[in-house]
Amino acid sequence: MRVSKNIYSSDFYDKFSETNLKFDPYLYVLGFINTNFDNILISKIFFLLIGLSVTIMFGLLLYRIDKEITPYILLVYLLSPVAVKLTLFSYSSNLALLLILLGFYFIKNRFAYLFFIWIPFFPLFNTLIFLLALIFYFQKNKYDSYDLMISFGLILISMVYHLYYYLNNGIYYGFYIKEFSFISDFGANFGFSIFTICLAIYYLTFKNKEKLLLLYLFLLILVSYLFGNHVNIYLNLIISFFGGMGLYELSNSKWKLWKLKNYALVAVICGIFLSAFSVSNQEISMAEPGQWLKDNTVSESLILSLSKYGPQIQYYSDRKVVLGTVDSENYENKLKLINELFLSRDLILTKQVLSDLGVNYILLDEKMKKSIWKNKDTGMLFLFRNRETFKRVYQKNNIEIWKVQ
Repeated sequence: MRVSKNIYSSDFYDKFSETNLKFDPYLYVLGFINTNFDNILISKIFFLLIGLSVTIMFGLLLYRIDKEITPYILLVYLLSPVAVKLTLFSYSSNLALLLILLGFYFIKNRFAYLFFIWIPFFPLFNTLIFLLALIFYFQKNKYDSYDLMISFGLILISMVYHLYYYLNNGIYYGFYIKEFSFISDFGANFGFSIFTICLAIYYLTFKNKEKLLLLYLFLLILVSYLFGNHVNIYLNLIISFFGGMGLYELSNSKWKLWKLKNYALVAVICGIFLSAFSVSNQEISMAEPGQWLKDNTVSESLILSLSKYGPQIQYYSDRKVVLGTVDSENYENKLKLINELFLSRDLILTKQVLSDLGVNYILLDEKMKKSIWKNKDTGMLFLFRNRETFKRVYQKNNIEIWKVQ
């Protein structure tokens, strides 16, 4: 929220992280909403509308390819953990994906480039995905020199724009190297259903005749590994496509034991449903505790929590966090230090580290208690008994905030 307001007001220096900001079309629109409405509900409606618009455009493009397979692929996509998250939370690249889908839907018309022209100003990996999509499209369809000139002109603008930024602000900022999650059922924060992956493997292995698609899938996975799980926003379309094709082939295949086939279909569809439900059920919203921090703490406060909660806490509270996105400065060193801090029972050492970092509040939830600490006598949970150092100031919906005295 803070960063989006900065960009909307043309203030490209973030005093909290002490870094220069890049113009981002998504953050500009979000900044407009936050500045003029300052309402969490309006922001959530904005996230929902973008997520639904992506689904609609994806469906329209599929309909052009094959009307018969469209329902199967859309079903798999709508129930994918990534798609569920995209309708609930804020992701800059979701708007980039929508613009790319709109551009390819209208690509027969010149004004398609009115959608593509914004892609260079999103995070760099969006341009790389855009490049892969263009190469795939130009291989399958007729094009002229005008298409090539405009398309690769946009890519050149993107490369120059990002190179200029990285040379002036450091190349580490903006990359998502340390988080690579793939299967949501195995705990990935932004991954795919294991059942959809099995369907995709079934189709690619036994039914797919165009082996070049495997190369594009591999390249997308490689980009996802290099830039992190936000690339899964794009990869999810491909996984859902192949998964939907696998579901279509499975439902239309002939089995000697037709009852076994029906049982297999029911099991797969139920598994996909459960994957979507588990993701929506496990996601913790920091809206209420974030608002409490915004209303009850000074603006210079520093919050300590898990890194995956960092962006949400920053968004809702307008407060700094120790661990934000993985592209934050000294992220790896801070992460190692915080992991050791959480498990420390040494009060003097813990107080010193918290003081050196400048931590004012610690936010934790029930999942942190179960995953980090075995019981109340473990690590920092044990130290919370010292009321001279720690004071619980917020407790609601299994989320606690402790003030460092």
